[in-house]
Amino acid sequence: NTYLIGQTERGIHTRLFSRAFIMDDGSKRVVFITADTGMVSQRLRLEVILQELKAKYRDLYRQVNVVMSGTHKHSCMGDYFHYTLFMITSKGRLYKPLSHVINNIFHPLYEFNTDKQIVIMKFTDLDRDGMGLLSWFGIHPVSMKNTNRMVSSDNLGYASYAFEQEKNFGFLPGEGPFVASFSSSNLEDSSPNILEYVQKSKGLSHLSYCLILICISDCGVSALLYLVNLYSSAKQELHGPVYGAHQWVNMTDETVPLNSTHTGRTCKPALGHSFAAAIVDVQIITIGSVAIVAVPGEFTTMSGRRIREAVKKELEVKECLANAEVVISGLCNIYTHYITTYEEYQIQRYEGTSTIFDPHTLSALYPALQSHLCPEPPFFDEDKLFNQVKDPVADVAPPDTIAEFHDENHC
Repeated sequence: NTYLIGQTERGIHTRLFSRAFIMDDGSKRVVFITADTGMVSQRLRLEVILQELKAKYRDLYRQVNVVMSGTHKHSCMGDYFHYTLFMITSKGRLYKPLSHVINNIFHPLYEFNTDKQIVIMKFTDLDRDGMGLLSWFGIHPVSMKNTNRMVSSDNLGYASYAFEQEKNFGFLPGEGPFVASFSSSNLEDSSPNILEYVQKSKGLSHLSYCLILICISDCGVSALLYLVNLYSSAKQELHGPVYGAHQWVNMTDETVPLNSTHTGRTCKPALGHSFAAAIVDVQIITIGSVAIVAVPGEFTTMSGRRIREAVKKELEVKECLANAEVVISGLCNIYTHYITTYEEYQIQRYEGTSTIFDPHTLSALYPALQSHLCPEPPFFDEDKLFNQVKDPVADVAPPDTIAEFHDENHC
C-alpha cells in the first residue's frame, strides 16, 4: 500500500483480478480494462500499452482506444508509480509486484446527496446467452480498514467475485467464461462504512475482523443483488459505432472562465516536487449511445455529476450522440489525487486539501474533454527508480492459525 508505510501485506483475504472488455463494430474497437488496484499510474499504463500490447498487437491497441481504470482498492500492493513520494512510501521500485500487475492486466440538482446512478452493460452472444457484465457505481472500497494487513479486492471486488461464481458454476475464481466487473465511478466521498468500527490499539481484534468481513460481504451482496436484477431486466440494445478520443492537458497552467469578466488559473501541485505529473490525460470512448468518460483521479459525487452533465450537453450540442448515457469512470490512466467542485474546495477538509491543482481543477477538465491541448509526456526514466525492499522469503501460513481463528470466533 502506498498510503501508509507501516501497512505491509501479511496474507491474502481475496485474490485480485483484472478484467478486460473489448467492443468492436467491425471497423474500430475500444477496450475498457478494470483492475483491482488502488488507481492506475501513468507508468503502469505506458508499460501495458506501449510495451506489452504493442509488442504483441502492434498498433491495434493505442492510447486513444484503451482505457485503464483502477477500482481504488486500499488493500493491494504498492509500487506501480514513478513519482518520488509514492516510491518513498512503498520503499522504492519492487519489480515483482509491478510485473505481476502488468502481466495480469495484459492477460485480460439533485434528489439525493449520494449519486445513486448505476449503469450496467450486459454482454451477450448471438444466442442471447450472457457473456459478461460491466458496471459503474460510486462507492469507496474501504470496507477493509487501514489496520488491515491482508491483500483484498474489498467490497466491489467481492461483488464481482460472487457474480462470476454464480455464472461460472464449477469453475475456480477467475477461470470461468463469464466476466463481471464492478468498476469505479465518482466514489471519492461515498463511504461504505455503515457498521461500527471496532479495533484495538495494536491492530484488529478478532471481533473487528469479523465485522469487517461482514461489512464487505454486506456491501458486496447488496450491490450484487441489485445488479442481478438490473442484469436480468436489461433490454435496451446498443447500436452504432464505437469511438475513442484521447487528449493531454497541462493541469498546472490552465485559464478557466469564472464569469463574463473574470478568469481563474490552475497551479502546480501543492504536495511537493515530483508528486504528480503536470501533463495528464483524459479520454472518452463511446459504444453506441453510451459515452464512458475516463477521468484521472477521485471525483466527488457533485464533481462527477457536473462532468457528466457537461459532457452530455456537449454531445447533444454537437449532435454527436442523441440521448447519450454518460458514465464517469474514475481513477483512469493516471492518478491526480482528488477533484472537488469549487464550492467543496472552499470548505477544504480532506477532499479540498487533496485537490492538488487548486479550486479550478474541475473547470479545467471541461475543455480538456473537447480538444487536444498538449503533447504527449516523455516515457519515464527507469534509471531514476530505486528499491529498498528485499526479496520476500517463503510465504506460508503460520501453523493452525486459520483453524484457531475459526474455533475461537465462529466467523
